[in-house]
Amino acid sequence: MIKKICGITNIEDALFSIQQGFDVLGFIFAPSSRKTDIETVKQITAYLPETIKKAGVFLNHSPIEIQNIIEFCSLDIIQLHGEEKWDSYKQFSKKFQLMKTVKLKDSIEDKQDLIDRIKLSKKERDFPYFLLEPYIEGAYGGTGKSFQWNILKTIPLENIIVSGGLNCDNINQLLNDHSPYGIDVCSWLEKKPGIKDPVKIQIFMEKVKSYQTKESEA
Repeated sequence: MIKKICGITNIEDALFSIQQGFDVLGFIFAPSSRKTDIETVKQITAYLPETIKKAGVFLNHSPIEIQNIIEFCSLDIIQLHGEEKWDSYKQFSKKFQLMKTVKLKDSIEDKQDLIDRIKLSKKERDFPYFLLEPYIEGAYGGTGKSFQWNILKTIPLENIIVSGGLNCDNINQLLNDHSPYGIDVCSWLEKKPGIKDPVKIQIFMEKVKSYQTKESEA
């Protein structure tokens, strides 16, 4: 299971998150209170171990904009957070991991659309990984809200990253009941937008590590 922490804006938070067990760091280039800039990200990624994956979060950026940023910042993962279509971005799939954010309204139509997209992805006609988060009108993410996880019982989870509202109180329920390919956490681990809380990170990751230890012993 991949463990992604998003909204990293400084080297101290990056290194502490790695120390606690996160293996993917997310840098936001989309409009957000956690948005960072390419110079800052370049400085941070220069200090990271090669084993740590670096994800850029983009919102309707053009392919050329993304190309320039990922090369300058030495990123590994492209997370597309807007209305991007596969045909425009599939060129990146040979070298980078592509994630597509899907915002769920908990409606039957949304659930069927997600199921259809996962089927397409298996035929290489759509994105290979999906990051699921709740639809909140007027917001692009980082709301601290979660979606109804019962949809996870109806879809294959080998390419699903769950985001939105993850915290110390519910992470065990998610992992025990569903065991997705990955988790993505941001707002609950902060002191304020863009600045992480070391205590919360440590407590959260202790819960995740406990689950992983139990799984490995099963």
